[in-house]
Amino acid sequence: MSGPRERLLNHALERAFTEPEVDEERARKIAAAWERGVQGSGIDDLPENGTALEPDARKPAEPPAPVHRFATPRRVAAAAAVLVLGGAALWLASRGGTDPTPASDPPVLARAASPVEVRRGPARSSGLEIRAGDEVLSNADAPVRLDLERGGALTLYPAALVTFPEDEAAELLRGDLAVETPAAGGFRLGAGFADLRLEANAGVEAILEGEAPARVLRVAVARGGAELRLGALREPLAAGDVRIFREADPPPVPPTADDEAEVLARLAKIFPENYKNRGMWMEELDPLMEELVEFLEERPGGWAVVEREASRALTKPDTPFLYRETYLGVACWNDSGVSLPILRRLWLLAPEHFQIDHVLFGARLGAFELEREIDAIVAAAEEEERAKTSEDLVLAAAWLASRGDANGRRILEEFLSAPDPPDADLPLRWAAAVALDRGGLPAAWNRMRDGVARDVEEALDAGAPLRAANLVLQAEFARDLRASDPLRLEFLQYRRMGHFDTRGAVVQTEAEIRAALADLF
Repeated sequence: MSGPRERLLNHALERAFTEPEVDEERARKIAAAWERGVQGSGIDDLPENGTALEPDARKPAEPPAPVHRFATPRRVAAAAAVLVLGGAALWLASRGGTDPTPASDPPVLARAASPVEVRRGPARSSGLEIRAGDEVLSNADAPVRLDLERGGALTLYPAALVTFPEDEAAELLRGDLAVETPAAGGFRLGAGFADLRLEANAGVEAILEGEAPARVLRVAVARGGAELRLGALREPLAAGDVRIFREADPPPVPPTADDEAEVLARLAKIFPENYKNRGMWMEELDPLMEELVEFLEERPGGWAVVEREASRALTKPDTPFLYRETYLGVACWNDSGVSLPILRRLWLLAPEHFQIDHVLFGARLGAFELEREIDAIVAAAEEEERAKTSEDLVLAAAWLASRGDANGRRILEEFLSAPDPPDADLPLRWAAAVALDRGGLPAAWNRMRDGVARDVEEALDAGAPLRAANLVLQAEFARDLRASDPLRLEFLQYRRMGHFDTRGAVVQTEAEIRAALADLF
């Protein structure tokens, strides 16, 4: 499954160049905003500063990068376009010069298996020897191996840019590389805003994308161990670990030994061994989750432990669904925003495990990539002429419609126009009506509100007090949702269950139902 970045760029490309009625200028700005890490949905007034959609015709395009650990076919295509603009094209514009070797040669630190572009001061040359202080650009259409003089090797993928400040050290300036350390002795790999200390006989891949101050670093450990240093954080990494960091996010607080032990103990209560066999009722899980988040608010270093364990759970194929759901739920448990950077990194790590509720939560708190995912959900349904009744699509359209988006409005109006909607659709119908009302179209809300009294009376006349009580409770929840600021469309089912548990005990008899109905609006 392609990642969120690829889906966005692919969608923007398709819309910009296959549908003449689409605003190409907006498509370019979406892509440019994504590349620069702009948060929020207001992209219309942004300067472009270049775009991944229109490479300069004067500059030859780089061939696509080969598929490797992080790559997918769409990632290769998107990354190639971005890297052409950000790196390879600049090299082509500045190439020239003669033999860069000065009279007093710095020591040779590595040798390339095939020619690479060597930048030594102002000079540029294609060569095989890499010396201290050199910058190296991989301008080939296939990975290039650099054998280190002390043992081990670096593999540069197309358009990667790396420099060698000293022996046993390299700095990744842009792109994708893999490091193999020698059997004796480690290696230091700088990567923009972070630093990796690799043990002997380790294998690590690192990808550095974007521009400061919104770069993204991805690290995958194939074998051996490493330590990632980011601000005050010192995090050990072992084989199989995959970590993603954003430069713009506040640096995580390193956990103490007590933090580690306490968080793991609390997680063990949430995830008992027999969880996947017996399940866990919400009334059991709620207090445990609340206690964990309260602890994390007092001891923020524990968030690093939660993220580490969540990353492992999301990337392990046999992790039970409820485990993955609950880990993502921890990151969405509070509105303070402290866990939003973790949610964003988990999204880049494993977007296929995100449900619409997790996407809506992140979008409401301003995660631009999750806002774009909502756009992609609606656009995909429009392009594929998919039925406009799925919960994911209705909630995504509701998020857009509440902000005045025409496509979101149209989808909700189609959904609400069904002649005989089933009772199961009632919660979504209320949510759609609230969203349209927020977006400046109150007609649907007024129809739903005016129909409550009629439907409740019909249910009571038919001797169905349970249905009448359900209708009243649904309308109460919708009224409270409409009054919420900001509008919270995520976890509607969960929050509605809480409302029913609280109010259902006092809205049961016909008199209680009529009293609640009278107090509704």
